[in-house]
Amino acid sequence: MSNAKTRCVVYSTVAIATATSSSQLHPIEVSGLRNVSVKLRQSLRLVCRCKGNPLPAVSWFKDNVEITTNKRLKIQFKKKRSTLIITRIRSEDAGRYECRGTGVHKDVVSAFAEVSINLRPDNTTTLWPLVGGPCPLDSYCLNGGSCTYYDTVGELVCQCAEGYKGQRCESKDVYNRSSMYKPYFCKLGISASYYC
Repeated sequence: MSNAKTRCVVYSTVAIATATSSSQLHPIEVSGLRNVSVKLRQSLRLVCRCKGNPLPAVSWFKDNVEITTNKRLKIQFKKKRSTLIITRIRSEDAGRYECRGTGVHKDVVSAFAEVSINLRPDNTTTLWPLVGGPCPLDSYCLNGGSCTYYDTVGELVCQCAEGYKGQRCESKDVYNRSSMYKPYFCKLGISASYYC
């Protein structure tokens, strides 16, 4: 039984000596990280490429503290790549990220990336709420209509007077029954909805 243990130890020593012989060792390299700016609640993917023989053990750090995985932070290893994935970015995720490769002789090589969080809203135009301004054309609306200019959409809009319709209040509104009965109700003095 003691021979089996000795044989196992000798075999392991021979395997390690063969794997780490100077003719097969290649220095380790870690690369691929770049500085990046990310918007809040987006996902971040940092990919680190590793080389060497044997391949280094890879670990991830943020501001010199080793990263532990959770639901939002995942680390994937595939062939010669290690990927750090952060979903739903928060402001506290900003910082200096490090992909650290450690060789069999405890030699350490790292690649770094600064991650900044963009707190500003994107450059898309918000249409709501629409805020109107003064009309640049005095006589744009016809028949007593009032003009408003909406800068966000670049449109002139007319608020037509009672009894008129159209883009510039150019047409008589013959179907507007409220304007048709207005004089009648005002004469009788029973109007609650009209200012007579």
